[in-house]
Amino acid sequence: MLKRILLVTLGVIFCSPAWAMPLANFQGHFDPVNGNVKGILDLGEYKKFNVVVSKVTDGMYQMTLGMEHLSLLGRDVTSTVKGYIERVVDAYDEVAYQGRLNSSYSLISYQPIRELDCAFQIRKNVLNIQSLTVSGISVTGTVGLTGTFPVELEIKLSNVALDNFLNFWMPQTHYDASGNVNGVIKVSGDVKKIFLKGDLASSTGHVGRQNFGDMKLSAMGYYPVVQITKSQLSTTDGMVYSISGSLDFSKQSSIPMQVKALTLAPVVFNSGSGTEWTLKKSPSDQGLSAWKSIITTDNGKRNLDEHDSGVVGIEQRLEF
Repeated sequence: MLKRILLVTLGVIFCSPAWAMPLANFQGHFDPVNGNVKGILDLGEYKKFNVVVSKVTDGMYQMTLGMEHLSLLGRDVTSTVKGYIERVVDAYDEVAYQGRLNSSYSLISYQPIRELDCAFQIRKNVLNIQSLTVSGISVTGTVGLTGTFPVELEIKLSNVALDNFLNFWMPQTHYDASGNVNGVIKVSGDVKKIFLKGDLASSTGHVGRQNFGDMKLSAMGYYPVVQITKSQLSTTDGMVYSISGSLDFSKQSSIPMQVKALTLAPVVFNSGSGTEWTLKKSPSDQGLSAWKSIITTDNGKRNLDEHDSGVVGIEQRLEF
């Protein structure tokens, strides 16, 4: 049980977006009589942890997980995570395990972050994450420890750096970005079929060569493919676009092409009397000009307001 608890806890905190349970190798010393463990837990792909588990009492263990210059999603990670887990008996005389984890001296790409704090309980082969916070991310929910490992998690993002967020999901692309991300991602299903639903927002930033004022993103789907709907991006010159399409995170090498293939269209506002949208001319010697075009409905006839008949061009592509 203790080995399973350690693996699942590590998986929830440190795994990649594939949400798959890592295969682990352990090298070191295990003393089943005294309940002590000391060695290296190897999850592959440069993910190695120094692990120390010591028995405090018959029902309580202390743990230390050390990592130094760990390669995670293209980032260099250094941290020490300490905690405990203890055996308790609940009001129904059923055995449960509860514990807490805290990190210290944590660095990502040699920059300090807000430290990890996690409180959890394990009961009837279900890990209940009562609270988990680290560097602007908070997680609550449950992870099953048997069968298909069912998952039900809510992840809240609060002022998470946009470049870190993009590099987490697209580690091979490494977008130059600024701004912060706020919102909620819900995770459900099991390790073989994870469903993601996210509603995220960012303001006043850039991705690559594209500056934006506000960006709202709604996406859902069974990982690794997500569908983007009901999303908008406003550029710093006042244009507002709707964004739709799909991204397949299993095809990391083609992510830039997938992003460019997303459908972008000027936002249209509908009312009972007609349809309205704003168009902008390309820059010229007279500067950047804009006007509203309106289609009204009158007894089934549609008329275009031609108060300005200049040629208008809209480029439905954003350069990242």
